[in-house]
Amino acid sequence: MDLLWPALQYQNSIYGVIGMHVATKVAGRWQVFTAPGALLLNLPTRNGARAWKVATNYGIGYRLFDFTFPGGRPAELHVNMAKTWIVSDSSDLITGRSIDVVGFSVTFKKQP
Repeated sequence: MDLLWPALQYQNSIYGVIGMHVATKVAGRWQVFTAPGALLLNLPTRNGARAWKVATNYGIGYRLFDFTFPGGRPAELHVNMAKTWIVSDSSDLITGRSIDVVGFSVTFKKQP
C-alpha cells in the first residue's frame, strides 16, 4: 500500500495520494518493483484547477523499519523512488506524461 507520494520536481504541486505495487527483495534492505504499480495522482491543470489522474509506476524501495500497525498487525515501512507515467487523459495538465515521485509504502506481514 503506497501513501503520500510528492513529485520530485521543484514547486509543481503534484501528489500521489494512494496506490499499490509489488516489490522483490534484491539485497539487504533494497527492493525493486517487480511489476508496474498503480498510483492515484492529484495534479494541477492548465485552467488553475486540480485533476485526479491514474498513473503507473516502476521504481526501487528501501526498507526503513518494522512496526506494529494499529490492531496488532506486523508491518514494514519503506521509502520508494519511482518513475510514474500518467495513463489517463493528460491533455488538460501542465506537466508531461512522466513524473518522478518519492513516497512511503507499508507492507503487511503474515500474522504469527
